[in-house]
Amino acid sequence: MSDYANMLAEYDITEEVMSNISNRQAPVLSVHPTTVQVKESRIHGKGMFSTVVIIDNSVIMPMSLNGIRTIAGKYTNHSNSPNCVPVLQTDGNVQMRAIRTIANGEELTVDYRKAIAIQRKSDIMILESRMLELPEALDFDEATAKFVEHFFAPGTYSRLMTIPADTCIVGKIHKFAHTTVLLAGTVLVKSEFMSEELTAPYIFTSDAETKRAMYAITDCQWLTIHPNVTNTKDLDILESELIMPMYNFEQEICS
Repeated sequence: MSDYANMLAEYDITEEVMSNISNRQAPVLSVHPTTVQVKESRIHGKGMFSTVVIIDNSVIMPMSLNGIRTIAGKYTNHSNSPNCVPVLQTDGNVQMRAIRTIANGEELTVDYRKAIAIQRKSDIMILESRMLELPEALDFDEATAKFVEHFFAPGTYSRLMTIPADTCIVGKIHKFAHTTVLLAGTVLVKSEFMSEELTAPYIFTSDAETKRAMYAITDCQWLTIHPNVTNTKDLDILESELIMPMYNFEQEICS
């Protein structure tokens, strides 16, 4: 089995679905640097090719801007030994960067595993920025101040958020996996891994380093249970222990 087929199996994506994603008639931004061109590929369909020697670590072009992909996002093919990597920016945009020197005329490739993970993070960051423009939206700190009760037990810290209907909340990124319980109500939840409507009672494990945006369809209660190994009740200390201020962009670049 090819690495491409392995990748599809890992993400439970069929060849037909991947082809539909690649060929869908979604907008493609007209960004055409003179250092690359699109032409027929020996790997699959059309691909991205260099027209000059590209130096290692060079930023080649955007793959997506404001959630809309460019030709690099549409035509760059997969390889398990790629010469490029997608890099997530702090504004949610995705750039393509060389990870070795690329010869003139060589096809540009990325590992789709990396591209899928990066694009999911990009999507939720773009959604966050758009949601926070809404008058009814609250960021994590505002929601905490208005809606959260704090509970402590040996080794654990729990947050109960009572959220009025028609409220948008953008969460922070947690360092550790934790239990999440929707005790009452119905919410629409969007993360890099899920987009669905949840109705209480509903319990799930929230993965580490995951960002969520949430819209309360009805009044609801949202409970999260976190490790608290030092048994501190200092909320500033707990936040520093549990919360990442942003995605680990250095890791995104280097991993």
